Amino acid sequence: MHTCIKDTGNYSPKPTLPEQNTDNECIPKEVRNRREEERFTDSFLTDIAVSITDDLKQLKNTMSAIVQHIGKREPSDYKLGSTDVCKLLHISKGTLKNYRDKGIIPYTKIGNKFLYSKNEIERKIEK
Repeated sequence: MHTCIKDTGNYSPKPTLPEQNTDNECIPKEVRNRREEERFTDSFLTDIAVSITDDLKQLKNTMSAIVQHIGKREPSDYKLGSTDVCKLLHISKGTLKNYRDKGIIPYTKIGNKFLYSKNEIERKIEK
């Protein structure tokens, strides 16, 4: 149980004493601290929610731009894997590696995977 000291004007309140609210009720320090934490937490969570909302809007705009860009690209301009290129050109993987090394066939490497532009492969076939 806590002691409630009402303001009679005869003393200066100390920070360790319970606060009084406008209804002249005592508020224990533990309750006051909990309320301050809840206000901080609510404010913090609101800030995070606003930040996440802004990030999601930016991501949505970026994704829309990517979708529009992909829609403008020619449907035949996509990447083929090494196996597909070997089948298309009727060559072995060793020959494909030699073509890569000599710069005969341009490629993109992502991780351990080699990708080839279908348009570039078709141009090589036409020559």
